[in-house]
Amino acid sequence: MVLALDTLLRKLTAILLALAASIPLSLSLWSQYRTDFYSRQGTPESLQQAIALQPGNAELRNRLGRVLLYSPAGDAARAKTELERAVALDPRTAAYTVDLALALELAGDYGGAARAIERARRAEPRTPAILWHETNFWLRREQNDRALGLARELLRMAPEYTGRAVPLLLRVTTGAALLDDVVPKDVNAYGNVLEAFRREDRFDSAAHFWKRTLELGQPLSEGYVRMFVDWVLAHSQTELAVRAWSDAANNGWIDVEPAALNQPFYNADFRYPLLNFGFDWRVQPHPDASVWVESGGPRGGQQSLCVQFAQDARGDYAGVFHFAPVQPAYHYELHATMRAEKLISSAGAWLQVQEMAPGRSVTPATEPLMGTNPWKEVSLQFETGPETKLVRLALVRPAPTLKEPPASGLVCVAPLEWKPLGPGRQANGAGAQR
Repeated sequence: MVLALDTLLRKLTAILLALAASIPLSLSLWSQYRTDFYSRQGTPESLQQAIALQPGNAELRNRLGRVLLYSPAGDAARAKTELERAVALDPRTAAYTVDLALALELAGDYGGAARAIERARRAEPRTPAILWHETNFWLRREQNDRALGLARELLRMAPEYTGRAVPLLLRVTTGAALLDDVVPKDVNAYGNVLEAFRREDRFDSAAHFWKRTLELGQPLSEGYVRMFVDWVLAHSQTELAVRAWSDAANNGWIDVEPAALNQPFYNADFRYPLLNFGFDWRVQPHPDASVWVESGGPRGGQQSLCVQFAQDARGDYAGVFHFAPVQPAYHYELHATMRAEKLISSAGAWLQVQEMAPGRSVTPATEPLMGTNPWKEVSLQFETGPETKLVRLALVRPAPTLKEPPASGLVCVAPLEWKPLGPGRQANGAGAQR
């Protein structure tokens, strides 16, 4: 039907009818605008004004309850009332029930809190956040076996929670028990476990962690291998570090040639890329030094490692070093070839061995180089102490004194030869210190 608007009266009537029809919509939009305005302010007063406009809004009730519960000037009783209203309005949103459970727990109603959390689980049985809250609740109630069972379920459902859960669970059980009974057999979850173990310094679980990692049959990233090996080295556990280094190389997890693992000093000829961890060369960043590996040595086809000191270099330097496993009470010999170019240093630069064991303060060193020197053979011998299993070989150039010029210049090291010579005097009971 077509309504003819051919008279002024009919036109005015149509306009008035349209205005009347739009009034409910306009009022609704105005009410929604005011609700949003009050809601965004987020204060108890503004949220109450928003609720007055929409009394059946469960989200607003929940927000008001949380504000009253956690604000310094809050009201726990009113908070509980608002949270209960939110749950009554929307019982299917488990987050509202979890908030109510927290309010009941804070009020000392632990039975009510437990029932509320169970209702939340029934409402959303596959939501990890709800299971996480339930795990925490039972940990707080010291129901550790129940909490560990829930944590097992949580981590199988959502392995990304491993990094958050493990530090809490370590307060109630051992790292070995977590690996055996709780953490899923997933290499990414194991990486999070390693980070937690290292952060919490749970070194007692290191060997068990490595055993379980190998049993996974999944490749561990080089970053985590690096973290593990250097962590156990920092705890002077050389045998475990060597085992992990070898296992990672044989499994192809790190760029280490397995055939070179039987050498007493890995990468002594600089033929492999410097990994900067484990039992390879390490280079620490230093503002006064640039480090590189180049072709060229005393003989053709050799590589050499060079350090260029800046024109204004004045600091101590020992930024190129290498950890090597050794036998206690054993005799070793080091041969190397070094050269220097315009090395301005009254003390020079040399290779130095330091035993990573208590009470071993003597540091054998090669002959120092200074000025400009062509390739020159240098050597040293040393005997490890009765408890020494790890040594640190470093390229050292001490700082100049205040009266001396900056220690600029170049020093290079060509392939090394590291020889175990046999048991030392201490192995025969002499026990003498160097």
